[in-house]
Amino acid sequence: SYNLNIRPWVDAGWSDITIKIRDRLFHSVDTTDSDSLIQSLYNSIAPYFGKKTKRKKKRKKIKKQIVNPYKAEYGRAIIMSREIADGKFAIAIAFAGTGRNLTSWLSNFDFAHDDGIHAGFKKLTDVFFAQVENIEFPSIADKLDFESLALRDILLSVKNDNSPFLVFVSGHSQGAALLQLFIYNLLKQGVKFENVLGYGFAAPTTVSNSFEQID
Repeated sequence: SYNLNIRPWVDAGWSDITIKIRDRLFHSVDTTDSDSLIQSLYNSIAPYFGKKTKRKKKRKKIKKQIVNPYKAEYGRAIIMSREIADGKFAIAIAFAGTGRNLTSWLSNFDFAHDDGIHAGFKKLTDVFFAQVENIEFPSIADKLDFESLALRDILLSVKNDNSPFLVFVSGHSQGAALLQLFIYNLLKQGVKFENVLGYGFAAPTTVSNSFEQID
């Protein structure tokens, strides 16, 4: 989720790839058509426009970032899916680490712990949750004969023992903090332990001693 290169994942059979940059979502198309010229072109240019969006906004918003950082920083993530068994699907969510812009670092230094949780990381996690109904999985919906399927529906499904979904979350640095809070919220909402996995790298301190742990 740093270089936004989705080609290796498409080649490995992952589909329904969505790139989240700040408050924008870039949707990749289904890998069932990955050899078509149109899809190949789209898969190539979506990450490019994502990077271009970041570059164009950097200079224009530098003053605004200093005044109110959380209007400009929304975090970055890549979401994708793959069928891992007959009727069973893996949903992968990767949170990126701290970016190069000023607001990413300001999020890291928002140390308030009113509820035992790092305020900056909590805000970024909440912003991701606000997008779950807009992150869609058309290829899975087609295979399961659903009219549509969003990440919100999947997160509701993994509360059940017989869910066809396994949610795997990863992250590095700031992204590792977000994955911890993301999974923590899922477990508080009743998601089954066996339906979600997390693996983080170089996670910063995310909670304080007053944090309410889940047994």
